Amino acid sequence: MNENWFCEQISNLNVQENRLTALSEIRIRLYEISETSDVQLETLITNRLLNSPEFIECLNCKNEVTEQCELTADILSICMSHLSLEQSTLPTILERTLTNPRSSIKTIVFNTILKQLERQRNKKKYVQISTELLIHILNGLKEDDSKVGLPAIGILTIVLEQHINDECMKNKLLDMLTSNEIVKCRVYELAVNLAKQSASMLYQVEFLLDRALSELDNDDVLLQVNILEILAALAEQNHGLLYLENRQVFEIISRRVENVDQNPIDQLLIPGIMKFFGKTALVQPQKIIVDYSHMMQCLFESILSENVSILPAAFDTFGK
Repeated sequence: MNENWFCEQISNLNVQENRLTALSEIRIRLYEISETSDVQLETLITNRLLNSPEFIECLNCKNEVTEQCELTADILSICMSHLSLEQSTLPTILERTLTNPRSSIKTIVFNTILKQLERQRNKKKYVQISTELLIHILNGLKEDDSKVGLPAIGILTIVLEQHINDECMKNKLLDMLTSNEIVKCRVYELAVNLAKQSASMLYQVEFLLDRALSELDNDDVLLQVNILEILAALAEQNHGLLYLENRQVFEIISRRVENVDQNPIDQLLIPGIMKFFGKTALVQPQKIIVDYSHMMQCLFESILSENVSILPAAFDTFGK
């Protein structure tokens, strides 16, 4: 078994009648190569497959549950495990998979990249991601499927620190904030993840965090609740808590609770606000109990009110 055998099977993919047999044989042989640890052959075959129009065409099946889809997904997973993030040709090799219309294909690619990055991080080894590949991953934040969006956040949390000051990256992130609520929240979650790493990193993503805070003044209650939940993670670090205090976030939110009778729609925010203070109290209990005692009063009043729309959040916050 050698590269020529794989080339022959790739050629067989052009014939519809031979396609399933060829894909099945390729998958079996790839597993066999993995067991032999022939790194050179693994790299050759992986590059050959991911650059072949015949295999890329097979990836474009319309029904996710067909045998062809399952076979090509398995083959892609094996190939991805053979790739190194340090390969200079990686963006070119992955170009067609990263722009594939099937979200399941991008999910395989993103999850593999994320796992490799996490392994390297655990070894305290830094891996440089090319700008070209980084842009593809940023585009993953705009995917409807959360199975693509979530690993994209994970990847960017690890690698974006070195690129956050690039104007291209900043503009792309800001442009995403003109998109829908899901995309906005992913960008804000990414910003919080980065900000938690250090005070200097928080300073570099303030342009995103400040935009998140400005969202608390709009009329979209669900978006405000989601943003409050995302921002609560900032209080886990002292520099994050300081940022929230300097921006008077606690005071602003507290006033909304105190003046809820003047703006009845804010009543819908109470569960989200309680979760925000509850999560903050989990890591900074003295701060919340001493400085925002009226939030504790609001919590007990909510429990005693027997309002079924608030009770779940109230008990959850109390439990923390």
